[in-house]
Amino acid sequence: MQKDMHFYGVYALARAAGLGLGEAFTVAHSSQFVDDAVDRDMLNNDLGKAVISLMTSHRAIDSENSNDYDQWHVWVPFHFLPGNVGNSFNEKVICRKNSIPAHKILQNALSKHDSPFWPHLIGVTAHVYADTFSHFGFLGISSDWNKADEATININVQSPNILQYINEKFETFKAKFAGVFASLVPVGHGSVETLPDRPYLKWSFKYLTGKHMSEDENRNNQDSFLEGCKCLYEFFCDYVNISGRGDRNKRKPWGDIKSDIKTIIDTEGMLSERIDLWKDKIRANVFCASEPADLSLNYDENIWKIGNLSPTYQYKDDILHFINAARTHKNYVLYELLPQLDLVIT
Repeated sequence: MQKDMHFYGVYALARAAGLGLGEAFTVAHSSQFVDDAVDRDMLNNDLGKAVISLMTSHRAIDSENSNDYDQWHVWVPFHFLPGNVGNSFNEKVICRKNSIPAHKILQNALSKHDSPFWPHLIGVTAHVYADTFSHFGFLGISSDWNKADEATININVQSPNILQYINEKFETFKAKFAGVFASLVPVGHGSVETLPDRPYLKWSFKYLTGKHMSEDENRNNQDSFLEGCKCLYEFFCDYVNISGRGDRNKRKPWGDIKSDIKTIIDTEGMLSERIDLWKDKIRANVFCASEPADLSLNYDENIWKIGNLSPTYQYKDDILHFINAARTHKNYVLYELLPQLDLVIT
């Protein structure tokens, strides 16, 4: 998924679940920042202590994508959570939609009620959970099972302009990345570019090799994203219920927001246009009784960058809390959950 879902969609769903605007912003920013924490920094400054950042993503063209260590420490825990379905190791490492391991990470996040970074952990977990509804069928490690037969890719959209846009993006991506790098380092869904992350798409393709399910190759992103939104909403409702934060009396029932969310998801448009759809629905009080901060909602990846840290910086605590939340999630996945599933030896 992309910023329209990971930030604006998450924010709207958190508000609909009853979270106040401040905490909904923290959850949503944490969710999207998983894609933007791409710097490996260690900062020594006037805080009087060293701060070690944590990478939760890589840029598409990054030599570290070929590093087995980074694949296991970045792509697997944060973007392609293993679904643990099947018999072979490769089958079990394939990301699966709304899997049992996915529910385990939700339970883990909801249990950390004593953590000062609890809302940040909820946001990080929301990102990982949401990605299971778009990244299913692919592995977060380098594997030929991620390779697609380009000749079989079929895209079904109504707008000729959008089809042209997607094809141009695909060719540009392939020229820069897929033509060489993806064939050498077949990690994740690089072989099909961002097709899994576009909510409005109905599309199909064939893998070159591996053992996959029918739903992996015949994809209806609209249905998957709507299912993902419902599950995220329920996750945020659980968080409100357990934490006592927000106001359950202001919660919007799923049935009241479902049709508006479906309209957003089904609309063919570029990223900026899809973001505007979420903003418009928020302004129209679809998800909550909007306050001024709701109306001016905007995502800025730079405000949580570690280089901004100082004792008086407005977002100092958020930067540190995000790092701790991401580390807590990663350690749980790699050193507790995956060993429990017999996918990692400890």
